[in-house]
Amino acid sequence: MRAAICKSQLTTFAFAVMFCTDSTLSMSAREVAEKRPHVILIVADDLGWSDVSWNNPNVVMPHMDALAKNGVILNQSYVQPTCTPTRAALLTGRYPFKLGLQKDVIAANEPAGLPLHVDILPQLLKKANYETHAIGKWHLGFCSWDYTPTKRGFDSFYGYYTAATDYYTHKRSTSVKVPEDKARRDHGGGFLDLRNNTTPDDTKDGVYSTHLFASVAEDIVRSRKPQDPLFMYLAFQSVHSPVQVPQNYSQIYEHIQDQDRRNYLATLDFGWSNPHPENTLSVSYFQNGGSVKNSASNWPLRGEKSSLWEGGVRGVAFIHSPFLPNPGTVTNQLHHATDWFRTIIEITGSPTSEVDGVSQWDAFAGVSGPPRDKMIYNMYSLEGFKAGVRFGDYKMLIGRMLRNNWASSPPSADSPAQYKHEVGHKIRRPAWPERKLPANFLARKNKELTGGETPVNDTSKSFFSEPTSNKFNDFDYSKKESSGDFTHRNRRAFQKNKGKRRKDGEQYILWRDLKNHPELVWQAQVMQILDQHIKNTNRIRLFNMKDDPEERNSLSTTNIHVLQAMLDYLSTQLQYMKSIPANRKVIAAHPVYWNDVWSPGWCQATF
Repeated sequence: MRAAICKSQLTTFAFAVMFCTDSTLSMSAREVAEKRPHVILIVADDLGWSDVSWNNPNVVMPHMDALAKNGVILNQSYVQPTCTPTRAALLTGRYPFKLGLQKDVIAANEPAGLPLHVDILPQLLKKANYETHAIGKWHLGFCSWDYTPTKRGFDSFYGYYTAATDYYTHKRSTSVKVPEDKARRDHGGGFLDLRNNTTPDDTKDGVYSTHLFASVAEDIVRSRKPQDPLFMYLAFQSVHSPVQVPQNYSQIYEHIQDQDRRNYLATLDFGWSNPHPENTLSVSYFQNGGSVKNSASNWPLRGEKSSLWEGGVRGVAFIHSPFLPNPGTVTNQLHHATDWFRTIIEITGSPTSEVDGVSQWDAFAGVSGPPRDKMIYNMYSLEGFKAGVRFGDYKMLIGRMLRNNWASSPPSADSPAQYKHEVGHKIRRPAWPERKLPANFLARKNKELTGGETPVNDTSKSFFSEPTSNKFNDFDYSKKESSGDFTHRNRRAFQKNKGKRRKDGEQYILWRDLKNHPELVWQAQVMQILDQHIKNTNRIRLFNMKDDPEERNSLSTTNIHVLQAMLDYLSTQLQYMKSIPANRKVIAAHPVYWNDVWSPGWCQATF
């Protein structure tokens, strides 16, 4: 006889739930689809890895904590470094670099949007007779009505189009200049960006956005028939800047002296209720790493929002459902943002499409093993090529990576005076070893210059970020003057560049050294594809994420064959990378031309 376990749960933002779960029964995606489950996809902004209670005991969030610890926490859930790319991945199931949306967010006055030739999640769910509703932040383009939610498969939309607004006035300012005859004052600190479907809503001034969106979600759930399947995309504004919170919520952190940090933590735990939870899958997902300048903490992970370091792309995520047999667990299976698309498609019985995501449901339910063992973090060519690739436990980074620091120590609410230092406002760079050339470096270079061959069995090979020109190696820096091609200016420039390389992080191997490594045999096609991109970037790092989750020790100079396998895989994906459109600013987007409201209608949608 199976024992049913009933758990009273408080979900994200105090979502009250009663789940009855069979502790021995695992349901496959096909079996769940027969139940016609409701699906609620909750997305929020900019949360740091160490800003949740299960990663940091000093954080107090009873509602979210109860939900996460009675659901399944995804410990290796990966997102994109910024907002628009992650949302595109969630709703299309495709890597953003295949959509041209991989680099940054869509600006409020930029003529761009989620490509129309791609069917997004609500469009496919409509074909399976689901009701579809979007609430909160959109940020996937609005210059044309064709880009807006109600034109992309959602039955209704209540929220805002741009990246961020004031939490109370629901207005957003702009720095774009307009002709003097059109100039008007930003009434109340900006221009309205809040819509009820397609109609601007100026009646909610003073209503806190989290309360507003939770109330709208609750009204939709209560006003419909429980037996009709529902998909809800609920995108809260928290904890994106400007970090604003009702004063009574921040009292729980009154022992923290830093007001910014106190307000930041207080934005996380608000509420709504679900009248029919017995047939619901809820996904709680944070779209990128925390922003240190907004008092987030990604400790002990390296980096932050907008970077490919773990602090920028390893997101907080958890799910809960009566269909899961293992509530109260943590999974370490590799998960990418694109996987939610395929997972939701399978458990709802919706039509399938060719995507990059894989269904993770059977693995969550224990029906099968983890379906994903590799992924692309991101890639783009803009001011130098950058990419991140994952193969099992190994992570490869290509290009110069910024925002590459760690917080100096773990966040501690018990030491509030030091908090800004601890969350990364003051950061330390990694310790550098004494600078020295690898063993046999000069001997090998001399052999190359004289036509000699480097022995294949030379186990001392190690390529660091050292200059490969023999001129620099032989140059005597002790001389005050130089002769021939080596002027004092040359010497100063080289020393300056050398310093930049040393500040960039750990040691890395150069592409020009790796591709000529005598132990490797590259296919001509692979070499040609990679050389088009990496030759101008050169630096490649490699980390073992199981042994070194903080990305402190690069293995790129020793694990050569691992790099080859990962670069082979990267070459298969590079051919699909779309170019990034020019970031144009359009004056016609200014709200003064649209009755002081951020509005569509000033661009032609591209397919």
